[in-house]
Amino acid sequence: TERVLPLVAPSLLGAKVLAWRRIAADIIYLDSAHEMAETFNELVAFWPLVRRGGLVIGDDFNWFAVSHDVQLFVRTHNLTVESFNGCHERLRSSARGETCVWYIQKPMSAIEKGI
Repeated sequence: TERVLPLVAPSLLGAKVLAWRRIAADIIYLDSAHEMAETFNELVAFWPLVRRGGLVIGDDFNWFAVSHDVQLFVRTHNLTVESFNGCHERLRSSARGETCVWYIQKPMSAIEKGI
């Protein structure tokens, strides 16, 4: 269906609500805290709710904790992280002050969790 469900809630509570309502999403946007493990825990909670081919999008990849957690998640799940303007690659060199919006796309081959 074509609908947007804005959910104003702490992220992990939001993931529980979506799971309880059996809502699978094409796109989930995370505006994570900049603390270690926050983004990783959000990715773990929301990833099962993303449909095959769907995206988890987030910002602030230029923050160490966010970058660390996203990279840890993609490594442990054999995925890749991308960005809309290549900033995730440039951060290794010159883009330190740049806001970086990243995304992870769920493979079409992923096994659905039955939501």
